[in-house]
Amino acid sequence: MRVFPLVQERRGFSLNSTKETPRTRLLNTATALLDKEGIQSVGINRLIAEAGVALMTLYRQFGDKDTLVAASLEHWSTDWLQWLTDQPAPALRVSWPRSSRS
Repeated sequence: MRVFPLVQERRGFSLNSTKETPRTRLLNTATALLDKEGIQSVGINRLIAEAGVALMTLYRQFGDKDTLVAASLEHWSTDWLQWLTDQPAPALRVSWPRSSRS
């Protein structure tokens, strides 16, 4: 299983954190579970239970599971791109192929 660094860091987040909004908890939980188990394996009831929110909160925030999955992917990709831009740039080394002519 390929796990990106950002998802690994998120796995330690607290589901019951009062600092996170219910929407953020849903996004973080969905991102972690979908990465680990896949879209078909994770049901709405499990998502809301692990995020610590009510079913109505999911529907008010996202409408349905498909919209939550799309928002989770967008959330993940935005965070991942930010992580990528924060990484130090590798030293560029240009090596030209040597000519076979002498």
